[in-house]
Amino acid sequence: MNFLGIGPLELVLIIILALIFLGPEDMQVMARKLAQWWREVQRLSQEANTWFQEELEPELREFRQLKEELAEGQKAVHQLNRTLQDPVKTLTAESEQKGEQQTSASPAQTSAQVVSPLPVASRPLAPPDNTTGEKAAQEET
Repeated sequence: MNFLGIGPLELVLIIILALIFLGPEDMQVMARKLAQWWREVQRLSQEANTWFQEELEPELREFRQLKEELAEGQKAVHQLNRTLQDPVKTLTAESEQKGEQQTSASPAQTSAQVVSPLPVASRPLAPPDNTTGEKAAQEET
């Protein structure tokens, strides 16, 4: 048992030294004063504790409320994250299955499935600029 970092053996040594230096009569007076001082310290400590609780209680209530709101927000974010992950997993699995089906299909089947219509120009396209430059260079020579 340690009291203020003082063990029982050290406490006995302090009492013996106090008896030697103060004497038995002064030791009783000093013990009373020490007990009064200790009660005063406890009373002041209790008053300070009560004051802090009274002064800080509104802020603590507000802090607890904010903490609860934050926890609710985090739960909502986690729920939304789970909700969004399910369709992504489903789409990923479907695309992987389609990819496996396409790799297992024959090339003729794959090309038939992949053919996309190309746009057809209604009039012929003009030749690129570099070809007209080459024609001009040939005509000069």
